[in-house]
Amino acid sequence: MNITLDSIKYETPQKDVILEIYEDLKSRIMRRELPPDIKINQNQIASELGVSRTPVVNALHMLKSGGLIDNIPNRGFYVHKASLQETVELYELRQAVEMVAAGNTAEYAKMEDIQQFKDAFLPFLQAKEINITDYEKVDRNFHSRLIELSQNHVLQRVNQTILLLPKAFSFGLLRSPKSTLMGHLNIVDALMRRDIRQAQILTQEHLGLSLKVLKDACEGLVKIGMDPRKIAVTDVELEIK
Repeated sequence: MNITLDSIKYETPQKDVILEIYEDLKSRIMRRELPPDIKINQNQIASELGVSRTPVVNALHMLKSGGLIDNIPNRGFYVHKASLQETVELYELRQAVEMVAAGNTAEYAKMEDIQQFKDAFLPFLQAKEINITDYEKVDRNFHSRLIELSQNHVLQRVNQTILLLPKAFSFGLLRSPKSTLMGHLNIVDALMRRDIRQAQILTQEHLGLSLKVLKDACEGLVKIGMDPRKIAVTDVELEIK
């Protein structure tokens, strides 16, 4: 049974509280303040947010429904720890979703919104050393906004229902800023030119390179007799140059 906000029978103020907790916890997981496999301390979260445990538990069940949280019997709630194979499958879906999103964004987004992408990435070109935390924040915003600006409600629903991007963000960058910065800027350039097909192709290539990193890691494990379905992506040394 999928648990959504609409399925929780509370008055609107209580629903608002649950949604706020849901968004807060999702954000912490994406920023890896709550890293994969860590147990969620419900009492601590409730105390920090000034609420009772009940809305915290409801928010956790919503995150569990999207696959971002695991509820382990007799142990509690844990941030989901994705296997390498699961991450490959996640990126295959992500590649398809963001290709469509990029094309739609090129067609429909306001130019000022696209310009914000460029303004966010350009400072990294002049930086002697890129701050990973700052870059990850811009990266997360770029990929999230692609889906938001696409005006494709089905894609938005897919992302919201299975928490596609939050899952992808929860284990950090697969490739270094040095290897992805120009890819991002090239996509932005295609968006600014309203070149739908090129925006799609560049997005496919951009995420395809990250997918190749994952698939190469899978092949490496198989060669030494290990099962990528049983190895967490966070436990694998990935080639991120």
